[in-house]
Amino acid sequence: MTGHIDGQDDDFDASGLYARGNSMAEDGNIDGAEECWRRAGENGHAKAMFNLGVLLKERGDVPGAAKWWRRASQAGLAEAMHNLGLLLVEQGACDEAEVWYKRAGDAGINASMFNLGLLLADRGALEEAAVWYRRAAGGGNGGAMFNLGLLLETQGDNDSALDWFLRAARSGDSDAMFVLGQLREERDDLAEAASWFREGAAHGHPGAMIWLGAAAQTNGDSAEAEAWFLEAAQKGDADAQFNLALLLRTRATSAGRNGGTGKRLQGDRRSHVQPRMPGQGPRRPV
Repeated sequence: MTGHIDGQDDDFDASGLYARGNSMAEDGNIDGAEECWRRAGENGHAKAMFNLGVLLKERGDVPGAAKWWRRASQAGLAEAMHNLGLLLVEQGACDEAEVWYKRAGDAGINASMFNLGLLLADRGALEEAAVWYRRAAGGGNGGAMFNLGLLLETQGDNDSALDWFLRAARSGDSDAMFVLGQLREERDDLAEAASWFREGAAHGHPGAMIWLGAAAQTNGDSAEAEAWFLEAAQKGDADAQFNLALLLRTRATSAGRNGGTGKRLQGDRRSHVQPRMPGQGPRRPV
């Protein structure tokens, strides 16, 4: 739908036009929705500006999306501040992104709190990063709990780090489950380690699957080892792909005899664990 909107006077109510745009979008009339949101946005409706920015971003019009999200942000819409921050990070403008993430975080956007923590940690402002991770964690953000644990561990506060890893794991965070498994293994508590690795594998963590596969192979259960390596390999994990290929080759050349075992993760025990990337947050129309 393009051109003048039937039944709509020029002296229109922006909120009503915004609502009409939402209805059109739900009905699949994207052109009509765009026109409604644009006209409402031009008359100061912040949520219409936000929705128009979402539409333009999905269409590939990044400058247009930035324009409308900036206008909505300046009008005080926290969701727009978050999206503008995401866009600025994509463009490498991290200093300005920090400003908008902070404003959105102060307005209660949990993903902005988390993303701000990431940016601060990346530039070495670890104490500030910890503050924002704690705020996001207080809102139930498992990634923030996990990253806070990693940060505290690097500072030598292992007891607090362990507490945050446990909280993250209980929130369903698979990286935290994997790290807890590694910590227990380092303390020779293999039963507890296996329990955490199984929990991590159940939540889709490839590193945990590799550990379970290597343990099964060590115990002579090549069928279980193959199943774990295959599942992790299908997630694109290079170590799992290597272990699976080695297992199959050994099986073929040994005529069924128990051959060499697959490798567990080498080097830094965090090799399968990276700080979370910025959360997407509220991208959809509001």
